[in-house]
Amino acid sequence: MYKLFSMKVALVFVAIYALSIATGTFIENSSSHSMAREYIYDALWFWSLQGVLALFLIVAIFRAKMYKLKKLGLFLFHISFLIILVGSFLSKNYGYKADLYVTKGMSRNIMLSGDYFMSLHVTKNGQTKDYSQEGKDGAFDGSFDLDGREFKIKRGYYSNNAKLEVLRKGSGDVTKRGAMAFEIIKDNIKREKYYLEDLGKLQFDDFELLFNMEPKDKTKPYFKIEANDKKSQHFKSNILIKSNFGEEYNTSSIHDFSQGILYYITDSIGILASEATTIGSIVAVPQEEKSKNTNTVMLAKIEYGGIKREIVLVEKDRYFGGYAKEIWLNENTKVNIRWGKKMTTLPFEVYLSDFKVKHYPGSNDVENYFSYINIIDSGKNIEAKLSINEPFSYNGYRLFQTKFENKNSTIFTVNYNPGIFWIYLGYVLLTLGLLLNLFRKVIK
Repeated sequence: MYKLFSMKVALVFVAIYALSIATGTFIENSSSHSMAREYIYDALWFWSLQGVLALFLIVAIFRAKMYKLKKLGLFLFHISFLIILVGSFLSKNYGYKADLYVTKGMSRNIMLSGDYFMSLHVTKNGQTKDYSQEGKDGAFDGSFDLDGREFKIKRGYYSNNAKLEVLRKGSGDVTKRGAMAFEIIKDNIKREKYYLEDLGKLQFDDFELLFNMEPKDKTKPYFKIEANDKKSQHFKSNILIKSNFGEEYNTSSIHDFSQGILYYITDSIGILASEATTIGSIVAVPQEEKSKNTNTVMLAKIEYGGIKREIVLVEKDRYFGGYAKEIWLNENTKVNIRWGKKMTTLPFEVYLSDFKVKHYPGSNDVENYFSYINIIDSGKNIEAKLSINEPFSYNGYRLFQTKFENKNSTIFTVNYNPGIFWIYLGYVLLTLGLLLNLFRKVIK
């Protein structure tokens, strides 16, 4: 058995490992980090190779009886690599880095990580079931088993620079799916364009936006828009709505939803009508130049039984992890498809009590910005202050002040790394082992 784990065989595996890392570095520099992760660092064969190297280290420790006190230096040197591998495994499989978007006066614990996903929320005869798979590099090709039948999703067209448009269809078109485009405007400055198809909805922090459908819970804030074949649009909401012209719209009536009018959901968030029709669809048109009006989109081809459809999925970030698309497989089965960044939940809430921006004297350039937060965790209320160079740690989670959107909103990067202690410990033992071996040779 020891021949199988000889030094010559070990050197072959070390050479393969070194070549793999060099290849990964080359891919990172010439292509992208995500591709290097997909084909090298996150691949099963790479982690299997590290497992084989760990096994060689264990065999070497017992074969040379390094656990004896007189060989303490050698023992610490070899065991340190094992500890570093354990720490790397914990960091890779249980750690994450995600973005937390928080608005002043609100608390939040839902984050968006850099990992993509494709999920299905299936409702059949009143019963629901969830399916989820990881995507790769923003794209996805896969299948789900729905009641013994394969539900296939194949990537058709993928672009990180496409413009969405509402394509109107004639009244004689048999596919009568509605579509609408609108803008969410924050603080009268920041504008983001959104698209919805018939019977669609989007969930924001402050309200739920629906198109041609009823809210499930009418006690929560909602804004419902409806459109008909004559291009007229109207809305209803269970909260008082105001416009930029000073008009107020009560909750007991249906009101016209007109273009050119900004409807305020809150004092800082408003909706601006763009285009809506109940006979139409959303299409993605590739653009030559990148701009704030372009999106990352994926044209997905759906196959299930005899059903074949193409749908446009749009990646959205900030306040929800992905863009949902709803389709009916039959009169009893509805599938809600969501593609986008993976949502991760913190075990505590982060409340933003205040946010301040510091400028350089006599300039509009930002010198620093500060977030005053409260950590709310099982009755605890811990106050903290963050700035660009002053992160905050709590229960193994580190919050970094990354950037801000406006004077009332900021973005934290949350880093959770359960393997970092073992990695640092491995480096300490590695250094100590080298020193002990050095001094042992000097003494001799």
